[in-house]
Amino acid sequence: MKRMIIAAAVLACVALSAHAALDTYALCQHIQVLDVSPTAIANSNDLQTVTGSAVDTIDCKGYGTLVVSMGAPIQGNTNFTGVVTIQRAAASTGTWATVTNTTGTVTHTGNTAGAVTRLPYEFGAGGRYIRAVFTTTNDAAGACVTLNSFK
Repeated sequence: MKRMIIAAAVLACVALSAHAALDTYALCQHIQVLDVSPTAIANSNDLQTVTGSAVDTIDCKGYGTLVVSMGAPIQGNTNFTGVVTIQRAAASTGTWATVTNTTGTVTHTGNTAGAVTRLPYEFGAGGRYIRAVFTTTNDAAGACVTLNSFK
């Protein structure tokens, strides 16, 4: 059952990306920021951190949306916490700073079916590059972050 829920979460992430690709808005782009497949952890109290690659936002204009999708914990722990944090930097190998506005972090807690959240993002207010960092405690889960923006 848990694998079905995880597969459904990953499928939803792919479907969201595919649906976004069919939008009628001119000059839209959709960039994968983070894609995490859940992997079993040795100890249910372990911490798992996955850092996405730097994404260049030079072609992004104005405001965009980060779509964050998290799956359910694979071991079903009720004390699971999954956090996706968005970071930005002036250069792809530069110093990364966490986006500190109230929508910069998404948290998923407990043994539930997962969550999908949209975060607004202003491209002119930060560095040229962004990335996502996914941290879990007490279990592991899948996650996907997609950037939707205008060129």
